[in-house]
Amino acid sequence: MGQIKTKKYEIEWTVEEDGIVILDSMFVHDQYKGKGIATKMMQRFVDRFSHRDIELVANPLDDDTDLERLVNFYERFGFEEDADQCSESMTLMTRTASC
Repeated sequence: MGQIKTKKYEIEWTVEEDGIVILDSMFVHDQYKGKGIATKMMQRFVDRFSHRDIELVANPLDDDTDLERLVNFYERFGFEEDADQCSESMTLMTRTASC
């Protein structure tokens, strides 16, 4: 498992045996929300693993974030919903490695 913890955010991931990267969790600490930190963090994460397929489960962890907004956030970074793996509370999203 890999992780980065700073005073502004935390992100954790796992690299599976087949090379797929699973984004396990990410969040921005309350006092830094609304300042573009999540966007910068996600861009760095995607850049770091651009040569690998990435999977994540879009799953809001608090009442302030709805699933649609979270899905839209991940779509900005090239993730796509897996229609077979969706529910009202979460959805599996994937991003294929760039060539």
